[in-house]
Amino acid sequence: MSTTVTETSPKITLYADRQCPYAHRVYITLKELDLPFEEVTVPLAKPREEWYLKMNPRGQVPTLKYTAGNVKDEILVESAIISRFLADTKPSAILPASNSGPEAALTRARYDFFISVFEGKLLKLWYQLLFSKDEEKEPLAKEFFKVAEEDLESLLKDSNPFFGGSTELTFVETQVAPFVLRIAVTAKHGLIPSSTHDSISTLPNFSKWRDAILEKEIVRYVFDEDQYIGRLTSIVEAKKSSG
Repeated sequence: MSTTVTETSPKITLYADRQCPYAHRVYITLKELDLPFEEVTVPLAKPREEWYLKMNPRGQVPTLKYTAGNVKDEILVESAIISRFLADTKPSAILPASNSGPEAALTRARYDFFISVFEGKLLKLWYQLLFSKDEEKEPLAKEFFKVAEEDLESLLKDSNPFFGGSTELTFVETQVAPFVLRIAVTAKHGLIPSSTHDSISTLPNFSKWRDAILEKEIVRYVFDEDQYIGRLTSIVEAKKSSG
C-alpha cells in the first residue's frame, strides 16, 4: 500500500520493535489508514536508553509521537490506545465515528467485546501453551479449541470475510491480527500443538476469518518469521531450563 504525504498530513514517529506483537498493531493501523510515518527502532532485547525512558518512563513499546494542527509532539503509549487514536483521526472502514449515530456506537461496542474475549481467553491460552510442560499442552490445546468454538465462532457469523460483514480490515483485525499470525506460525513450527491450528480449521466462521487475515500482505509486511521463531524458541527454552 503506497503512502502519500500531503501538506495536511500529520507528522508521526513510531518508536517500536517490529517483532513486538503489540507494536505490530500500530504498524497495521498506520498502513491501513495510509498515514505517513517515521520509524525509530527500539530493540526489545536491549535495555531502554535514557532518551527513550524520558519519553516513556514505563519503557514499553510502542510509543507514538504525533504532531498535527495545534497538537505538538504529543506522546501516546499503549498499542490499543494508539491504534484507536489514529483510527479516530481519519475516517475509514476501520472504525466508524462514535458520534455518527447509534449504529456506529454499537459497532464500536461489538468490536471491543470481541477483542476483549479474544485477548482474555484465546490469547491467554496461547501464552500458556507456549510455556507449559509437554504433558500440559494437549489439554490446553483442547481448551483453546473450546474457546474458539464456544466463545468466538458465533461472534464471527457475519464475517465477510472480516468482522461484522466488512470486506476490509476493521479495528478488530488491527488489534488481533498480530496474534492470529503468531498463533498460526507457532503451531507451524511446533512451539504449540499443531492441533490448535488444525482443529480450528473445522470451524467455518473462525477459519474463514483467520485465513483471510493470514492472506493480507499488510498483516505480514513487518513480520520476519525466521527471526521471530528463533527469538521465541530461545525464550521458551530458557524458561524451561530455569524450571
